[in-house]
Amino acid sequence: MIRSSIAFLIACSCLLGAAPAGAQRIIHRVRFGESLAAISKYYYGSQEHATIVGLANGLDAGAPLKAGDHLRVPTAWTYTLRKAMTVDELGKLLLGDRRRGQVLAILNKLKRKKLKAGKSLTVPFLLTHVAVSGDSYANLAKRYYGSEKHTAAISTYNLATSSKPQAGTPVEIPIAHVQLDALRLEELVSERLLGVSSQLDQEKRTALQEANALLRSGEYWAVPLRLVQALAREISSDEFTAEVFKLLAVAYVALDKGELAVRTFQEALARQPTLALDQVSTSPRVMRAFIDAKALLQRGR
Repeated sequence: MIRSSIAFLIACSCLLGAAPAGAQRIIHRVRFGESLAAISKYYYGSQEHATIVGLANGLDAGAPLKAGDHLRVPTAWTYTLRKAMTVDELGKLLLGDRRRGQVLAILNKLKRKKLKAGKSLTVPFLLTHVAVSGDSYANLAKRYYGSEKHTAAISTYNLATSSKPQAGTPVEIPIAHVQLDALRLEELVSERLLGVSSQLDQEKRTALQEANALLRSGEYWAVPLRLVQALAREISSDEFTAEVFKLLAVAYVALDKGELAVRTFQEALARQPTLALDQVSTSPRVMRAFIDAKALLQRGR
């Protein structure tokens, strides 16, 4: 059951932004009696990432929480190539620097320098660690990943020239193994979203075009995640927000999530009451969900 009392925002940069990996997160409103472990269990399906949630918010894993406070819940995410690209090009696109393409190669166990269209990659989020005396990239890998095997990923992301960071300097830790539970993601995008970011129109069009392409190619499960990546804290136009919800609803119909599709269409219509679907090109199942949503809104439900 969806916990409608959770107030949240999906905050992230556009996929075409300079460094989106550091901003993939959910803003969670703490309920009375909640702990970091409970929040980790709710979003990730496991309590073991309570430390990650705490670090993302400057808190110890066992720190008491205050009801009403807002916490960042970070998540790695999946990017599917729409065209063939080199690892270096992906480093620039997704992590802000061509040299960081090697980070994606390490975290995704890539063996080829050039990847074909359709290949999916896990893109990390970032945690900031302030180095202290005695820190090395190896022990940071052991601390954040449980082993030293991702030492190179951390040092490469930070474009390091030595095996140890200087004390007092911030070190960005790319985290790829902590990702939102798929069912939780589905529930989150069906709740009341507070708007989308005021990005450039071209970036918005890109997000919608990619979502449409995913629908046409039958990658229905990828549509919610791609559109969630377009949502952020700043409120954008109702027209764009309505289009986001419309595409989500179509994806849910294709996934046989009829009730969820109707609720999502309601969100679209609430922002753009004049929204209409092409009766010729729209499938009967999608049209039925849309009509049901309009009827519920008219009845004030």
